Amino acid sequence: MDKKRYIGITIGPIFETMSLTSSPAALWTASYMFSLLSRCLCEVLTEHECYGVSEKDIISPFYEKAEPLLSRNDGVGLFHDRIIFTANGFDIKRQFTQVRDEAVSRVAQALAIDFDELRKYIMVSAVEFESDSPLIDSGRIFDSIELAKPFVAQESENPILALFTGDGNSKNSTVKEIPAITSLAQFQLRAENGKGLKDIESIVSTCKGFKKSNYYALVRSDADNMGAVIGSLDNDTDRRSFSKECLAYCADVADAVKEYGGVTIYSGGDDLLAILPCESVESETIFGFLVKANEVFNKHFGAESELGKKLEEAKKKKSDASEQKSPSLSFGITIAYRKFPLYEALDDSAALLFGVAKKDTKNRVAVRLQKHSGQSEGLVISNKELIYMDSMLDGIIKGIESQKTDDKIFLSALHKLALFEKSFDNAQEKAEIENLFKNTFDGPEHKDNTFLLVKLPELLLKLREGAGIYPLDNNGIAYDKPSMTMQYVLRMFKFFVEKASAEDKQKEDN
Repeated sequence: MDKKRYIGITIGPIFETMSLTSSPAALWTASYMFSLLSRCLCEVLTEHECYGVSEKDIISPFYEKAEPLLSRNDGVGLFHDRIIFTANGFDIKRQFTQVRDEAVSRVAQALAIDFDELRKYIMVSAVEFESDSPLIDSGRIFDSIELAKPFVAQESENPILALFTGDGNSKNSTVKEIPAITSLAQFQLRAENGKGLKDIESIVSTCKGFKKSNYYALVRSDADNMGAVIGSLDNDTDRRSFSKECLAYCADVADAVKEYGGVTIYSGGDDLLAILPCESVESETIFGFLVKANEVFNKHFGAESELGKKLEEAKKKKSDASEQKSPSLSFGITIAYRKFPLYEALDDSAALLFGVAKKDTKNRVAVRLQKHSGQSEGLVISNKELIYMDSMLDGIIKGIESQKTDDKIFLSALHKLALFEKSFDNAQEKAEIENLFKNTFDGPEHKDNTFLLVKLPELLLKLREGAGIYPLDNNGIAYDKPSMTMQYVLRMFKFFVEKASAEDKQKEDN
């Protein structure tokens, strides 16, 4: 296949900028600034005939001025940080600086900040390359370019930080009052009283009276094995269709976040970053949201989607088809106390996603509960077990609400599991496991308790058979005994049903 000439543009420093913030509004603004820049670059390239770039020449991200998804105006940054277009007559040495400066100028004007300061801060780099698979080859090229950092961020002297904090001297929780920003941010962050923008407290307080109402979930997701999909595309028309599908997916998953009651920080390419309450106003748990996010992903990239069918056809033509894995989604989730620094949760969720969930098998969730006390609980869960986890937790919550059980039952179960650990680890057959639970929990208060005598035996049997649920310690995945894994699961579930303490209730009232 003949190679064509392409131009690639990468922008930054996105993650370094986001790490300077500590509030949802500031984090959203930092992210949206770069999405806006990416969009402005596409606009400038296609609006001037002298550059020789049409909308159809831009392969990624998908850009058409008339595309309805790009007119949503809902504050979701759908443009990712890497642009690829067919070079045609574009002269990178002579014309790139003009394109860059005009795009940066538009962003500076929209955000009401000094052009020179923004130009010095933002990295916009371009490279020309030949390829017969530009979406794959550009990744390696961009990675090497992005190793070079053009600035040193000293927070006390950072004029760009003033955009998010209003003073440039600290990681405060306010966002500067800029009409273009606050009007868009309100679609994602409008406070319930209609005044100002949401903070962490207003996002998480969906289930008053419970400990979880003081905790937020920072959710990251990233697609797995997308290289196989991209590799199955053998022309720019199909590659552009793929970019459009990514755009549609990002819009749909942002809608799922909104429906759940969370805030989308960004949803671009195949990535998501969002802040969610641990439970929605409709009593859906975070595990239920993950089930829905997977459904949205499979709608666009699963086996029954158009792209999925195209991938299967491409596999049949290759000798190594059996080694090619289907696209899937992995998550890194940090559940943290409302006062836990947001920038630390950002780092932790990234480590969970890329250092645990996407390591080796992928297609799974790595979740860590960082308690206010300093203790942490963690699990790694295969995506195929999310429906089970959501169903079990939902049953526990409803059982407590109907007073058929209470949160103290977890203490009893955890105590017995630790006390008779060897017996629980040695039990293998279903009947043996059920009898063990009946004999262990044989008090009058345990009689006919579905949670203890039905649900927990089912869970232990599932773990015994290798369900893809593992405990997560500070060193990563701890492949431990079934009884130990069960204790990790119960401690995670216990958090979702614990009643708020008097101190927590006082904070809610304030």
